[in-house]
Amino acid sequence: MDVRCSIPATTILAAPPPQAPILAGWNSLPLYYKMGNVGHMDFTHRVSVPPPEPFFQAMKASTKEMFFPDDPFRRFKGQSARRRAVLAFQYVFPIMEWAPTYTKEFLKSDLIAGITIASLAIPQGISYAKLTNLPPIYGLYSSFVPPLIYAIMGSSRDVAIGTVAVASLLMASMLGKEVSAAAQPGLYIHLAFTSTFFAGLFMAALGFLRLGFIVDFLSHATIVGFMAGAATVVSLQQLKGMLGLQHFTNETDLLDVLRSVFSQSHNWRWQSAVFGCFILIFLLLSRHISKKRPRFFWISAMAPLISVILGTLLSYLTHSDKHGIQVIGSLKRGVNPPSVSELTFSSQYLGLTVKTGIMTGIVALAEGMAVGRSFAMFKNYQIDGNKEMIAFGMMNIVGSCTSCYITTAPFSRSAVNFNAGCKTATSNIVMATAVMVTLLLLTPLFYYTPLVVLSAIITSAMLGLIDYKAAIHLWKVDKADFIVCIVAFLGVVLRSVEVGLIIAVAISVLRLVLFIARPRTSVLGKITDSVGIYRSVSQYPTATRIPGILVLQIDSPMYFANAGYLRERILRWMDEEEDRLKASEEDTLQYVILDMTAVGGIDTSGISLLQETRRNMERRGLKLALANPGTDVLVKLVKSEFVDSLGQEWIFLTVEEAMDNTDGTECACRVSVPPPEPFFEAMKALLKETFFPDDPLRRFKGQSAGRRAVLALQYVFPMLEWAPTYTKEFLRSDIIAGITIASLAIPQGISYAKLANIPPIYGLYSSFVPPLIYSLMGSSRDVAIGTVAVASLLTASMLGKEVSATTQPGLYMRLAFTSTFFAGVLGFMVDFLSHATSVGFMAGAATVVSLQQLKDLLGLERFTEETDLLDVLHSVFSQIHLWRWQSAVFGCSFLVFLLLTRYISKKNPRLFWISAMAPLISVTLGTLLSYLIHADKHGIQVIGTLQKGVNPPSISELTFSSQYLGLTVKTGIVIGIVALAEGIAIGRTFAMFKNYQIDGNKEMIAFGMMNIVGSCTSCYITSAPISRSAVNFNSGCKTAASNIVMATAIMVTLLLLTPLFYYTPLVVLSAIITTAMIGLIDYEAFIHLWKVDIADFIVCVVAFLGVVLWNVEIGLIISVALSVVRLVLFIARPRTSVLGSIADSEIYRSLIQYPTATRIPGILVLQIDSPVYFANASYLRERILRWIDEEEDRLKASGEDILHYVILDMTAVGDIDTSGISLLQETKRNMERRGLKLALANPGKDVMVKLVNSTFVDSLGQEWFFLTVEEAVAACNFLLCKTCKPPEITKSTTIDMDDAHSNV
Repeated sequence: MDVRCSIPATTILAAPPPQAPILAGWNSLPLYYKMGNVGHMDFTHRVSVPPPEPFFQAMKASTKEMFFPDDPFRRFKGQSARRRAVLAFQYVFPIMEWAPTYTKEFLKSDLIAGITIASLAIPQGISYAKLTNLPPIYGLYSSFVPPLIYAIMGSSRDVAIGTVAVASLLMASMLGKEVSAAAQPGLYIHLAFTSTFFAGLFMAALGFLRLGFIVDFLSHATIVGFMAGAATVVSLQQLKGMLGLQHFTNETDLLDVLRSVFSQSHNWRWQSAVFGCFILIFLLLSRHISKKRPRFFWISAMAPLISVILGTLLSYLTHSDKHGIQVIGSLKRGVNPPSVSELTFSSQYLGLTVKTGIMTGIVALAEGMAVGRSFAMFKNYQIDGNKEMIAFGMMNIVGSCTSCYITTAPFSRSAVNFNAGCKTATSNIVMATAVMVTLLLLTPLFYYTPLVVLSAIITSAMLGLIDYKAAIHLWKVDKADFIVCIVAFLGVVLRSVEVGLIIAVAISVLRLVLFIARPRTSVLGKITDSVGIYRSVSQYPTATRIPGILVLQIDSPMYFANAGYLRERILRWMDEEEDRLKASEEDTLQYVILDMTAVGGIDTSGISLLQETRRNMERRGLKLALANPGTDVLVKLVKSEFVDSLGQEWIFLTVEEAMDNTDGTECACRVSVPPPEPFFEAMKALLKETFFPDDPLRRFKGQSAGRRAVLALQYVFPMLEWAPTYTKEFLRSDIIAGITIASLAIPQGISYAKLANIPPIYGLYSSFVPPLIYSLMGSSRDVAIGTVAVASLLTASMLGKEVSATTQPGLYMRLAFTSTFFAGVLGFMVDFLSHATSVGFMAGAATVVSLQQLKDLLGLERFTEETDLLDVLHSVFSQIHLWRWQSAVFGCSFLVFLLLTRYISKKNPRLFWISAMAPLISVTLGTLLSYLIHADKHGIQVIGTLQKGVNPPSISELTFSSQYLGLTVKTGIVIGIVALAEGIAIGRTFAMFKNYQIDGNKEMIAFGMMNIVGSCTSCYITSAPISRSAVNFNSGCKTAASNIVMATAIMVTLLLLTPLFYYTPLVVLSAIITTAMIGLIDYEAFIHLWKVDIADFIVCVVAFLGVVLWNVEIGLIISVALSVVRLVLFIARPRTSVLGSIADSEIYRSLIQYPTATRIPGILVLQIDSPVYFANASYLRERILRWIDEEEDRLKASGEDILHYVILDMTAVGDIDTSGISLLQETKRNMERRGLKLALANPGKDVMVKLVNSTFVDSLGQEWFFLTVEEAVAACNFLLCKTCKPPEITKSTTIDMDDAHSNV
């Protein structure tokens, strides 16, 4: 009997959960037993394109995955109306779910736990109120009402509610900057209540709107660093009480605190210091005992209360208040008074309280959620994240109305509750009851409690928050996380609590964006003796490349933010492969295969990248193939017609089939862990990939010093590269092109200067110097340099808000030059303008610019300075009685002429010169007519006098005064991004047509330098306008020398011809601008976006409406922000899918894309299409559990075998951080408690290194890592077979990482 047929891949027999020794039998099997006959089959599977989903259905599914990953409505399915009502009440008030089953045993445990945590809550409440600069009684109030609300609405059985040190300090720090708690105590308390109200509102809103993922942006590394920094700051603040100081700084940073302490060294009180140190030593000793002997947890829990009792008794007996030791004093007796009337919503403090509420709410929510999840994991139950947010929010809203300030679930109090054996949230009710008794009867006893005791209690608690072991773990596992941690710590200690938090979160988010903007790409090779398994050659150095074929893997979605990078990186891989093949005298490169497995999404910019890559490769004689594109990717490629242009036969299900190399060989393959790179070497490689994807230094390798100097000069000045080979034929072509574009540049320059609200002569200046600089430094042969309409409008719009070009023309000009300078320096963020943003923004800007021309077309003297549609239309129609028909007729005549010439050139491209010459003809005819009929005396405005001569220097006019610095920097960045995006896009487009490459970084340098030099020579912002560049291209230009010819023509005009423009009518310039703008409204692109990518279409429409309805910069900012949010959401809400086996194969693919694929009974195979980071760890936790629940329900309903194994396909997981590792650890423990076993398939290089460093590999078991999903499924099938006995062992296919551990 052939053993390969005895256990088919889909056969599963019931078996008890596997143990590692059993798996050793699997390790012993030869591969043919495990893989079956598939390796010997010779067939190709078709890539499935799922049918298009209706728009609203797709939106519904996407919304569900984004906001309801846990599917809270699942419990309501198939229930009666009455049962649904009961379930709804239980969902809102979880106490109704567990109260009916509450027992005496539970009550006994909860009583003990509640009394125990009350002994900690009372001294901590008083201490933390002092930390917030509130009267101590409010600390007790905050431990009474909020715990009662949480007991009703919370889903955790273990957390104990109360005030926390970090949120208390944060509130004191933020409120104290504007209101003094000492000078204005009443107002300060009102603001504290109001901030608490907004914190609760924020938390509840996150829960109700299912926006909890916002809190996920506090990563594990951020929390470790932030908590350590806050603990350090809080401890330093206690030096005031410990040293008995009367006056102390309100600042929290290290330097100010130390200065305040040592500048008052003569005021230190030794009595207070001795008393405080004694109490602190006692508290630390009790903590040490409880840590060494967990059974004695109650010692550290009772120690604060004992310290308060002993300290109060000693203080009373020794009259310490008369010896310099401050005491609490009188505490008001009675429960919480209502404070709803004390909430302050006045505009003066509204911003402060909202900001404080949001910041403290995020910190409190992050701590409470983390604590709740940790203890729930230990007791094998799940807490509902959104329920928790609602519960935390409601208890703070109610608390703010009952004299409480910010509360959450502090770790110390919750740990005591957990260790005391609590069973339900009733322990919080018991604690609240004990606090109530204290408020009613015992508050007078705290009169003599020394403040130094409270300082010691706070310091002791804070020292427990400095988790140096976690920082060491971060350094060992993930250096990037360690940097985030250190930045958070230093930000808090050296600046302030809120600044440290903001900086750390910003760096974490930047890391996410950089993952998208700079994705990992790798060359794949074939694993030796394998059945068509292709893996990264950097992780598997013995993998062999196939001569003539380059296989590349992209570990990220292909979006606008990385399209430019991937374009350069793919070209670099191709160049390096061709050099390698040439050096080794192997076959030339013929094919490039892109493995799209990890490309979870694509937008129109990504599709444009693929189209451009295909065309580029065809011109190089290469062929492109795609392997395993996912569902969403393939749908968009079909809609965009890329599949048709590439050819359906060039899209494959696997890399193996693309290689057509199914040779049937079989082997044992192990997951490889590469040896760890030294830190600085790894950083060097990372920086190279981030900033030098094209490897510009490659050309210098192996060259002499002299040759390197020449190459360096050629790199900086590309003109030196092409000038030696310049020919007469090139010169003739460039002269014709230069003169042709000069005929367009002169009228456009004058027109666009008018659009920027600067004198027309500066439009000519800007077409003279910048083109000369670009011809020296630019790498494009086809672009023509000059002013552009949109950047001109942006300059006028942004500067005009603060400085009037009419009343302050000199200052306005200086600011325009300075903004141009900053545009040259700072315009590097171009990748964040997506194709969709550009289409919508350009269309909106063109609409706004065209509407602005109604002023001159209608001959109006006054016009609104606003650019939005409503203001412009109001300005036009409110002056209807001032419209001049002469101006309208004159302008419309030229507008019709210009549109007619554009139409002729578009229909017959050979006549391109007609539309190119039309603006100059219009200016000439308009000037002549105006002169002959004296149009200026008939209401038609003319240009007037233009100064003769070339550009005067303007370096002395640059303005860097603090008054306008922010304005010029902001304007420079915005116009720089817009100008650079347009210029580089145009350069790449024309380079693609002529089959050469432009260097993106060289172009940025060239555009930057021409604007920096331009700002010093009376020029404003310039780029490569599409109209002028298209004319240059169609005129047959050969090099950038055409820009020199154009600049020469402009120079002649400036020196000799400027007086001729005196009678040029402004209405002609308006017609020229309007014609150019109409060409920027690309309605076909709008339709294409709607058809291919709805999300891109929404971004496009938002950009358009933002520009048209608000203003140009607001539209740009909103659309860019929306695009970035989309990137972040891809990480925060990654796609996960269930995989099934393709019929007659060992290939596993998504059941959504391949509905005929079959699930493996008893085994759930899940794929994650994203890196696993802090931003998505919570989502993936809930989503994986939901997949497991749904699979168990499905198996139960169908009467199949129960679930035994969950396999995570890690192919698309390009990276992982410590939060992601914690997710895997928690998932493993959760599954073990459910009797399930976790296995990982194909973890990548960086992921594997971190999993080994974090010891996750040891905890899961080395035998549960597999190279492919096929091997993981086959191993699980073997373990589920009771009677199967393996034959003799020859090789092992599971992972053996003994060597890997020794290496790491």
